[in-house]
Amino acid sequence: MTILLILAGCAAPPASQPTSPPPPPPTADAAGLTGIWAIKAIDNQPLEGAPATIAFAGDRVSGTTGCNRFNGSFQLAGDRLTIGALGTTRMACPPPLMQRETVLLARFAAPLAVSGGAAGTLTLTGTGGETVLLERQ
Repeated sequence: MTILLILAGCAAPPASQPTSPPPPPPTADAAGLTGIWAIKAIDNQPLEGAPATIAFAGDRVSGTTGCNRFNGSFQLAGDRLTIGALGTTRMACPPPLMQRETVLLARFAAPLAVSGGAAGTLTLTGTGGETVLLERQ
């Protein structure tokens, strides 16, 4: 009897239950973001001049402000889009395009809520109510 008690004390602790790995973070497809989008308006003001675009693929974002190109990464949690630090080209453009670029890059630097609108459109809305309207290309 003593030997059984001693052996029982040497037994390995019960194995913990394996846990499932956490689900992967949502990708662009989760919100229907994958693809190329034309930036049609900023704060309900239609864009004029050179076209601007944004494209989502996997966890990467790229596009053009109508002046310079940009690229980086993004995360999507529910309807919350967070774009990481963006690399950009550094060409000088006419003042209206430079102003547009400054505004767009500032919008992309803060968290944005993603919402669908009319078929083929998305609205990105900042915490202060600022908006960027996208149209699928």
